[in-house]
Amino acid sequence: MDYFYLKRINWFFRGINHFVRLVGSGEPTVHPDFASVIQIFHDEGHRLKLITNGQLLSKYREEISANLDALIVSVHGDEQTHDLLVRRTGSYYRLMHGLEDVLGINPKMDTTLHFVITPENYHQMGTHVGIAKKIGVKARFQHLAFTAGDINSGKFDLDLLKEMVLEIKAMYPEVRFVPELTSEQIDSYYDTSNHYIRNPHGCHRILTDLAVRYDGKVIMCDNKCLGDITNQSIIDIISGEQRRQHLINRTEQAHSPEGLPLSCSRCCYN
Repeated sequence: MDYFYLKRINWFFRGINHFVRLVGSGEPTVHPDFASVIQIFHDEGHRLKLITNGQLLSKYREEISANLDALIVSVHGDEQTHDLLVRRTGSYYRLMHGLEDVLGINPKMDTTLHFVITPENYHQMGTHVGIAKKIGVKARFQHLAFTAGDINSGKFDLDLLKEMVLEIKAMYPEVRFVPELTSEQIDSYYDTSNHYIRNPHGCHRILTDLAVRYDGKVIMCDNKCLGDITNQSIIDIISGEQRRQHLINRTEQAHSPEGLPLSCSRCCYN
């Protein structure tokens, strides 16, 4: 992906009021043109948010500090637990030192430590808030998105989980949980015999989000390709018949008694 290709992608988004979120099924910072990507979007006045595993924060500390509006770093517990879950020794050390490098340059960076709740780490939720408070950033928790039959959820002590969630909410009301669930909803959410459904429910993210891959392909949540911004107008893709039909189908499913299909990752709950 060269400079002129990046400028071409950026041109398609001119005049559109949006927040560019750099995230994906992979790690955005490993792309060889990562520095150029954030520089070009920033220079054109776009707002940028990066969701990262933090392994290359030190390498790109100057570019990140100068060009990003928001930074979300995934941390999954203390050093031992984090390295175990990501299966990489030294991962926690690299992300924390990288975060220190970025905040050392831009202490006002809108930064969040993102903690995905799993059977291996949920007992460390209080520790996670403490780490965030210590370095002066925000903390956010995400309930692991289960689908029916996920055997790993059986490792949770739901009474303990609910107790910890209530305690954190009482002590730190500014801390976010995604999705926000009551104690009763937590029981339903983690019940793997059924797919969790909230009705009435409309999937707003298919209306507000547009995923563009590194190669210019525009995809929807079922991985269906809607077009390619390297040779099509983004407006034509957004207003095209294929996207219109996808929106209709998902809206009907969301409000049906069965709810969204099992293939849905439940990102709209977040």
